[in-house]
Amino acid sequence: MAGHHGRHAAHPKGASSAPQPQWGHGVRADSAATEPSAESPTEPPKRKKHRVFFWTFLVVQLIFLIWLILGIVSAAGAPDCVGLSQEDCEAATGLGATIGAGAIVAFWVAVDFILAVSYLIYRAAKRN
Repeated sequence: MAGHHGRHAAHPKGASSAPQPQWGHGVRADSAATEPSAESPTEPPKRKKHRVFFWTFLVVQLIFLIWLILGIVSAAGAPDCVGLSQEDCEAATGLGATIGAGAIVAFWVAVDFILAVSYLIYRAAKRN
């Protein structure tokens, strides 16, 4: 066994002869990730982006979409039109559904605008 080093007796062809870390033998599992790489020693380790604003934005969009669909579906139900003709009842139902959907969309746009301004303020504060 001349030329071999203890536990590292067999190396695949072309493999480095440097000893590989043995996990659980005094080497921490996260030590390899914290050591600077040979490619860019001054670059800090990359952190995973959490994208809180992105996911918040998507959740808000989903809530408004569900609200709009439920509002339109509920307006399509049988109306209670006591004292109105059938024609007036259908016109009032259609107008009410349009006003309701328009109010939901207007509120949706306002909330999206507030989220966008909040995100821009957050990014500007993070850069300074």
